[in-house]
Amino acid sequence: MTTSEPDGDIAFDSLEKKCCEVLQHSGTPEASIWIQRDGHVILSKTLHRDTPNRRPSECDEHGKRIYGVAHLAKSFIAYAACIMFFELACSKEPDDSKYKPLKGGWRKPISRFLNVRLPKYTTIEQLLVNYIGPPGMNDLIFGPDGSLQTSESKENILSLITNAAQEEWPLRMEQMEWSESSDIGHLLVGMLIEKYADMSLGDFLKQHVFGPLGMGSTYLKQDSISPQGDNVVTPYVVATDLTPLPIEHPKNSKIAPVTVSRCLYSCTHDLAIFLRKILEASTMDSGEIAGSRRISKSLVDFCLVPTIENQPKDRGSTTHFGSYIDLKDEAIGSQSFNRVVSDSTSKASRYSLGTRLDGQVAKAHYRGGYVRGYECCYYLVQEHSWFVIVLTNATGRTDAADHISRLVLQHQIELRKGHSFHFVAAKTQRALKWTSSNAVGSHGMVDVLQMTQKCIEERQKYLFDKHFRLKESATPNDLCGLYWNGIYDQAVRITNEANVGLVVAVGGIALGGRWTWSASFSLDEEDYHEPTDDSSTVNKLLITPLPSSNDTIFDLDIYHEWRDLKVVRRRNRKGCVVRQTLKRKKRFMEIVYDRSP
Repeated sequence: MTTSEPDGDIAFDSLEKKCCEVLQHSGTPEASIWIQRDGHVILSKTLHRDTPNRRPSECDEHGKRIYGVAHLAKSFIAYAACIMFFELACSKEPDDSKYKPLKGGWRKPISRFLNVRLPKYTTIEQLLVNYIGPPGMNDLIFGPDGSLQTSESKENILSLITNAAQEEWPLRMEQMEWSESSDIGHLLVGMLIEKYADMSLGDFLKQHVFGPLGMGSTYLKQDSISPQGDNVVTPYVVATDLTPLPIEHPKNSKIAPVTVSRCLYSCTHDLAIFLRKILEASTMDSGEIAGSRRISKSLVDFCLVPTIENQPKDRGSTTHFGSYIDLKDEAIGSQSFNRVVSDSTSKASRYSLGTRLDGQVAKAHYRGGYVRGYECCYYLVQEHSWFVIVLTNATGRTDAADHISRLVLQHQIELRKGHSFHFVAAKTQRALKWTSSNAVGSHGMVDVLQMTQKCIEERQKYLFDKHFRLKESATPNDLCGLYWNGIYDQAVRITNEANVGLVVAVGGIALGGRWTWSASFSLDEEDYHEPTDDSSTVNKLLITPLPSSNDTIFDLDIYHEWRDLKVVRRRNRKGCVVRQTLKRKKRFMEIVYDRSP
């Protein structure tokens, strides 16, 4: 594989300068980057938006600054499950006898191990790759502001998952086996781990993964405990004027699997240990890495190999260590926050990087993710024992970790768009239409900074089109009331408040039967009327920030699940409303809230 050999520090100075420009464009305060090849650290540094030339601290240079690493937790849960099913369940040690019921259970249905009913024959393996599993349910567990809206009992969570899966499956039918990318499969596997290990998920990961590898700065934040230590980086949301606003650390649950993608903390140093051991094990003939118990050749190879054929092209081939992708395809960056807030025609979030200089396709294992206040990703290139990790501490105008990682990939692997790309683009490009080909320079390198700016423009348009107030509220008071969904024990409360107008909050029944409510939002009714065949009228509602808040609330990954809220009024022959409901559209199903009498 051809890789670039930087000309001393000059090449890396140029790379760092471009990375800092991404931070400046996005408003992200800092990014921690780790690049490693053939066992040697090429770059380990924390870059800062406001002071790019400041002298780095020892913590900066050694990758010890701790960030929320969101969905990277999925790789650790998958590997922990492999340890439990393939090693502990087969162990002859007396202390491991509690795992024996799991022996041979990898391709058995989850219902054999947990009190949950899913359609078809949903196995442990399928849950970990989002195949034939339950739908995404963040919006049924959390309110639009990220507050937990359900009882924290495991029985309630399992019941909730069962109900959602049973309701969605008849609508999904056989047209698409893939469930939407979500945390639910890993949530269930995490609960299974806790059940059979008789310890918390965080303790199991520490005992069998983090501890043996020496990942001392990686841990699950459970209950209401704040992340420990001076090295924990403050999370931010970025307002439209590029002002980074510090926020509280993401909310979590006492049941660690419920919020595992919100409460895992780590640093580039620890993540680099994990990826380095994976690469070492993959090149061995057999056995375990010396001094690294639980990192074995067989388990690592199992987690690196794609598990299921005929997967969606925009996902790449799914493995337990992330998506196995071609860097010339749009699967690159597919797990970033940029992809969530853009549509399928977006060029700014779906741009690829081309092929290597020798014309060969570069392949990588990719895992990315986000949680309010943090964004992260890694790319692992087995062919040359190379990887990059990027962690940032803000959500806002664009996913800086996504763009920075692509800059590094292009710089290190020398990815280029071919001449045929230019020819075809020149023949088909319209004069007034911007496409990703405009950002390809004379040497075939994508101008990532230009793509970053275009992604920000798309983000601003998304905020304006989907969430900002379109007009002064003239919404009738007949919307006021409590709307209830009995399947999910979730309610929407609409009230009319002085000097504000209509206000909406989302609530659920927590443990002990008490109500918990999300933050309040303004509610407007858009000038939109959906045609119906009966006596119903359908109008679209907009949930927007209160005048006293700022638009950064929309940087939540959960909020967009609520953007299609509608009110349906069914009338009798006299024109009187006899039933009024609120509806939210999910991928294959509608969530309906009936107004209480």
